[in-house]
Amino acid sequence: MNTKKFSYTKEQFTILFGTKEKYTIVPKGRRFGLTMGAAYAFVEWMCNGETPLLWGDTIHGNIDRYFSRYFMPALKQLSPKNWKWNAQRRELLIGDSVCDFRSADRPENWEGFGYKIIFLNEAGIILKDRYLYENAVLPMMLDYPESRLIAGGVPKGKTYRGRPHLFYELAQKGYDPNEPDYTTLKYTSYDNHSVSKKAVMKLVKSMDSATASQEIFAEFLDRTSQPFAYAFDRDKHTGPCRYNDQQYLYLSFDFNRNPICCSLFQHYFGHIYCIETIKLQNSNIYRLCETIKQKYPRALYIVCGDASGANKSALVKDDIDYFKVIKLELKLGQGQMQQVTSNPRIEDNQVLVNTILEHYPITIDPQKARALVFDLEFVEMDAGGGLKKADRNDPTQQADALDTFRYYLNRYFRDFVRNKV
Repeated sequence: MNTKKFSYTKEQFTILFGTKEKYTIVPKGRRFGLTMGAAYAFVEWMCNGETPLLWGDTIHGNIDRYFSRYFMPALKQLSPKNWKWNAQRRELLIGDSVCDFRSADRPENWEGFGYKIIFLNEAGIILKDRYLYENAVLPMMLDYPESRLIAGGVPKGKTYRGRPHLFYELAQKGYDPNEPDYTTLKYTSYDNHSVSKKAVMKLVKSMDSATASQEIFAEFLDRTSQPFAYAFDRDKHTGPCRYNDQQYLYLSFDFNRNPICCSLFQHYFGHIYCIETIKLQNSNIYRLCETIKQKYPRALYIVCGDASGANKSALVKDDIDYFKVIKLELKLGQGQMQQVTSNPRIEDNQVLVNTILEHYPITIDPQKARALVFDLEFVEMDAGGGLKKADRNDPTQQADALDTFRYYLNRYFRDFVRNKV
């Protein structure tokens, strides 16, 4: 079939066509434009007879979104008779060329094939899994001497589970003159010329400084052994909070058996208030609901919290889960139950929490919500990018109150740091 040429930015062209090294590692800021450029390059390569190719992504659902958003506009420039998309097999055919699409959440589908070109999208997340890289990606590059890997993504720290993060490790090889097979090309969000510098600057100002360093300027940060809520300032974020009976009272639950915990929030007129954190030892969800009713009998409740409260593994008895108990005990309508179906990733939630703390007016009652204040001051990240919860007898490693805060912000303020550029 006829070859096809697409337009690329100078930076996209350098990454995709201008390197000779076998491994091209690309730490980049958000919205740099690599995903779209790579999709167009894949179509161009396939039109020119390159085969087979592999597109690696983080989760299965992202493949459909990226294919629709980036591949389809390129494919529509071709005759429909020249290409075919098998959605079930996640396989694109253009002429005699084939491209497989695989996701890191289904690693069992990766092994067994060789590829000439492999692209890893969101490599900062995919390359957390050394097993996937060492046992699937690297062997896939053995069949063809000219095979190459392009791994691009926003950095996700220098370490993971007590070892150097593989994305960071590969990036360092790209800077090492003794590693001739590797090259590292770093770009910030400002390097996307289709996005205004003013829009990027506005996004930077909406983030805390550490988040901006990673998400915009593509810096690898070491976040181990530091407070999860590094932007928390007791002087700035604590003060007496009075319950406003004219506003909704948001209940955010964490369902650890001991303690069981709920934080009570209100937000109105551009301000967040944490009225109280209730933390009960050796208790249960029924007693927690009764405590809330006694303290705030006439409140109009809205419920969110730990998504696991709806899991079968979290049944209180028979077929009744935690959220059903809350609904019954507090006599709530379905519209007042606003729990999510899955909990946010810790690292993404850390970005949200610290950005809110740095840029949104928030007041936490230092007495009635002292458990939350304590967690914000002392709970740390572990070497695996999670929260330190190893010792349930150590109050600095429980993080129950912090979890209620995370769940609340994720439910009602998760769009605060969404990239709008």
